[in-house]
Amino acid sequence: MFQVTFIDTVIFVCYIIVVLAIGFIVGRKEQTKASGYFLAGRSLPWYAIGFSMIATSISTEQFIGAGAKSYEVGMAVLNWEWGMLFSFTLLAFVFLPIYLRRRIYTIPEYLERRFSSSARTIYSIITLLSYLVINLAGVLFSGGYTLHKIFDLPLVGCIWILAIITGVYTIYGGLKSVVWTDT
Repeated sequence: MFQVTFIDTVIFVCYIIVVLAIGFIVGRKEQTKASGYFLAGRSLPWYAIGFSMIATSISTEQFIGAGAKSYEVGMAVLNWEWGMLFSFTLLAFVFLPIYLRRRIYTIPEYLERRFSSSARTIYSIITLLSYLVINLAGVLFSGGYTLHKIFDLPLVGCIWILAIITGVYTIYGGLKSVVWTDT
């Protein structure tokens, strides 16, 4: 197959250090209010938001899972990505103007204002559970599995490394850290 050399490991470690540095440097120049944390103080340029949206959509599940499934069943798997074009367009031209006009920071906040606090709570619980059980578990596993195969490290340890690295700068710096590390 291939052999991981010392220079490969050095490049990978340097990459992780740079990502963490970016996350911490840009992270706490914001207020601790919700607008600073969830909206990055409304200071992000359009290109960073665009790059981050694309980077958020592309992760190990695409590189490993979608690639393998496409090889197995064909390009029909790509339809999921094509569907995002419609979703992003709807978000940008329908929902985003409503959120900006009403100064809403999150979807649960919108649901609370539009319906009730019960709607907000139910949506938040369903979203968190589905993200933790379905999406995050798959992404962390596939990323950890990749590190496990490349560097011959224990799988569970690789999963924890990924979770801790991304969790630390995300919790510390909020949206601004996430967007700039994505970019």
